[in-house]
Amino acid sequence: MDPARVPAELWLDIFELLVSPADLHSIIQTSRKFHNLAVRALHRHVIWRTPEAVVHNLPLWDASPGMEPFVHTFDLGVSSLPGGISGRIIEANGEVDDHHAYPAIFNNASNIGRLDTTLSYYNLRSKMSFASNDLHEIMFQRIMSFSNLSTLKFHSVIFFDKHFELIHALPQLRSLHLEYCVFQNFSSSRVFNHTTLPITDLTMLNLRRRIIETLDQQHVMLEENIEHALTLALARNLRSLAIDSTADVVKYIYGAWDADVRGWVVPHNLEQLYIYRKETSLEEVQLMLPGESSFPDFTLYSVLGKMPMLTTLSTFHLAPAHNIIMPVLPLLRNYAGPVDSIERLPGRPIQALGLFKCGTGSRDGVGTLANVKLMFPSSRCCRWSSRLGTMRLSMQLRHCFPVSAA
Repeated sequence: MDPARVPAELWLDIFELLVSPADLHSIIQTSRKFHNLAVRALHRHVIWRTPEAVVHNLPLWDASPGMEPFVHTFDLGVSSLPGGISGRIIEANGEVDDHHAYPAIFNNASNIGRLDTTLSYYNLRSKMSFASNDLHEIMFQRIMSFSNLSTLKFHSVIFFDKHFELIHALPQLRSLHLEYCVFQNFSSSRVFNHTTLPITDLTMLNLRRRIIETLDQQHVMLEENIEHALTLALARNLRSLAIDSTADVVKYIYGAWDADVRGWVVPHNLEQLYIYRKETSLEEVQLMLPGESSFPDFTLYSVLGKMPMLTTLSTFHLAPAHNIIMPVLPLLRNYAGPVDSIERLPGRPIQALGLFKCGTGSRDGVGTLANVKLMFPSSRCCRWSSRLGTMRLSMQLRHCFPVSAA
């Protein structure tokens, strides 16, 4: 067939099947027609982690009109600074002002001061540059035009009402990921009804808290209420939720003492719950928040009873022996957790197990694993962590299951 007679839509479908950006770059150089089509495919996944990247990429959208509907995944790590806070500012034309500060708003001095302290404490000013107000506005207008955006990721972003407005303005949004973000003062934030969001997948990890006051290098006063972010977990269409101790929606939203009064309901069709231990990084300042040492606490086991559709549960935490959680999860088929906890899953038609060693000696662990296949005859896959196991445990697993080792 003559390539010239192939419809552009078909070529675009073909190009979107190419995973490697290098392949798309090669296609871009072959002809003007392929250039215009491959550029659209190349920008189905857009990453703007720095203001400099935004300045470099923005002209392409004006030079190639019509690309916006083809963007499906967007990763944003760019913030602006409110008045009264100085930082390295990148202008819309690419010019740099290393110590710029917009005029402060007098009636917002307390909030500005706390945000300034927060940026200093987390060393964000030394690691990041910020978009000027003009660049930030242009950037948001462009993002708003990505009408078919299905996945949105925020990393190290200073959240304001504008970010929540963006989330609510994307009708095709299904997956939302927040990590290392700082949020504006709760009392200054607008109230958003997150239950109406179309998202089905939500991940919130390493959420930062604003610093009220630095007492010394190790002791600070924190502003703990980030309810306006945690209530994203109330989206009624939510199917999958991943959290760590910095985003304990189980305790502060689903299990809040006034949840019923406030209409905070666990999404009925929630199928997957992933509870992670907070990861530490040498490159990031991470505080121990109040209550983190006991995460997840007993609230989890009462809230699980409100998740009748749950099919997948992953947690690093060893459930207490007296809990009555598992009998209330009739559809549970996939489980990941400490080896010891599988004895609390009696009679379950578990199809996939993820195991790691916790709480008992090696000999006890071997005895537990020896019974895994007997306990779960329908299980087809077992994944375990070799870092927390032993060679003897490995052999036991390999005799029982088609095992994959982490």
